[in-house]
Amino acid sequence: MIIEPEFHPMIIGKKGDTVRNLRNKYGVQVNLPRRGEGNNENIVTVVGYQQSAESARDEIQEMVDKLVSCIFLCISNWL
Repeated sequence: MIIEPEFHPMIIGKKGDTVRNLRNKYGVQVNLPRRGEGNNENIVTVVGYQQSAESARDEIQEMVDKLVSCIFLCISNWL
């Protein structure tokens, strides 16, 4: 999935808590690229059984969407 690098820290969470919880909850691997990996730095992969991987992917997308909405709302209120 394509996730801008600015959102990666939110997926990782404090001390890796969020990504660890996703891995444990769904039994999947969530792989984020290292900074500076060039063209692949916005590709996050979720690997596991199809339904588990899709559920984890959906939860990650939901987190990103909520943050984007919050940022948009904050900017709108500021203007």
